[in-house]
This record gives sequence, C-alpha cells and structure tokens, in this order.
Amino acid sequence: MDTHVIEMPRAPTVTEAPAAGGVALRLRGLSRRFGANTVLRGIDLEIPGGEFVAIVGRSGCGKSTLLRLIAGLDTPSDGTIALTNPDGSAAPADTARLMFQEPRLLPWESILSNVEVGLGRAGTSAERHALARAKLARVGLAGRDAEWPAVLSGGQKQRVALARALVARPPLLALDEPLGALDALTRIEMQALIEEVWREVGFTAILVTHDVGEAVALADRILLLDHGIVDLDIRVAVPRPRRRGDAALAAIEGRILDRLFGRA
Repeated sequence: MDTHVIEMPRAPTVTEAPAAGGVALRLRGLSRRFGANTVLRGIDLEIPGGEFVAIVGRSGCGKSTLLRLIAGLDTPSDGTIALTNPDGSAAPADTARLMFQEPRLLPWESILSNVEVGLGRAGTSAERHALARAKLARVGLAGRDAEWPAVLSGGQKQRVALARALVARPPLLALDEPLGALDALTRIEMQALIEEVWREVGFTAILVTHDVGEAVALADRILLLDHGIVDLDIRVAVPRPRRRGDAALAAIEGRILDRLFGRA
C-alpha cells in the first residue's frame, strides 16, 4: 500500500541577520484632521535612512499624531508617506516597530515570552527563544528570561520593551516618550542604551519627547512642531559620543527653547 506523506508548511526561519540599514521617509503635503480640528498642516519632510530624528513641541502640537502616521497606525487626511528600503524598493507601511511610554508587557507571560511577541509566529520555538535571549542579554537582562514582569523595576521593564521592539531588527523604530516615566539616572542609562543599539543596528529612529535635552543628546536632527507645522528643523552636528554639559549641545538646546517660548 502506498504511503502518502503530507508535508506541513514550515514557519519562516528567523536568524540574527546583519544590519541592513534603515528606511528613508518622504512626507508630502501631510495633514491630519479630527473633525474640525486640524492637527497637522501640509507637512513636507525628507528623512534619510539611518537618521535619528527627535520631534519636540508643546502638548497638543501634533507630535504623537505625526509618529502614529509614520508608524502606519493612522491614515492621513491629505498627503502621502513613502518608505524606501536601502535597495530603493518600497517598504511596507507596517515596517515600523513602536516603543511607548508604558512598557505594555503581558503580566501573565514570562520576560522571554514578552520579547518573543516582537517576532510574531516567525521561526521555530527554539529560534524565537534564541533571538529573544540574545536581545535580553543586549539590554542587560541576561538570565532573567524565566522571570515575570512584576519583579522588574520601571527601567528594567523598558529594557524588555526595547528588546521586544528590536528583536526582529526593524528598519524603523518609532519611540513615543519611552523614557518619560523613569527617574533621572535610569533615563540617562536608557538614553545611552538606545543610542548604542541604534549605532550598532543602523535603523531609522523617530523619537517623540518633551525633553529638549534628551532630544539634543540623542538626535542627529530635531524637528520642532508648532500648530501642526515644522517650525524649526535643526541639525545636531556634534560628534558622538556626546558629553552632557557640552557647550555646543547647550547652545542648540537654548535655541530650541527660545523658539519654543517665543524668544526668537
């Protein structure tokens, strides 16, 4: 009797691939309205692949709305957003991974399982475990994979959130005030960690923050939003690694604050 073997489709393999660079973004005539309220007004913007951009501005100026549009979580009322891979091909709208102010960990899952969420169903269980453990080690949590989120400090939870966002090596990382709830020293440590990983991997980073000092410390370029438009677009041409208290960084921060408070 003939034996028929049915081969089940295998999950795609996931491996720690070398960094491929970040996606480039082109925004043309981008607007977003909520009823009668226009939050963003005809924004034109070019962001090269691999650039670290910070978006600052007063509450309600449209920072998070712009980030959500870039990340593909919302649809513009007018205009377009084009994402381009390093090879020139179009990148899908869901290219970005997000890191929020709250870690948003699943309390009923282990730390390892929380990181694996970033991989979806790709690969085998062993492959997902290996990649998640490698990312946990990279963010300073080696050996903690079997523990539960409840035992972690706020900073450690954000490290898990960062590992989850980066485990699939996304070409675009969107960060929405991810360090706002941390104490000052932990915040500085996390800033350094995010910068280190960004330099290693080469993804494009878009950071929304209320902290102008944080923006100056991390970004290649800072966008100041005001009443739904880019009111200031300034480069931070200070070599890395940067030192806090550097006169050049302080001058850039002062310029942004003067514009923000109408002194320039």
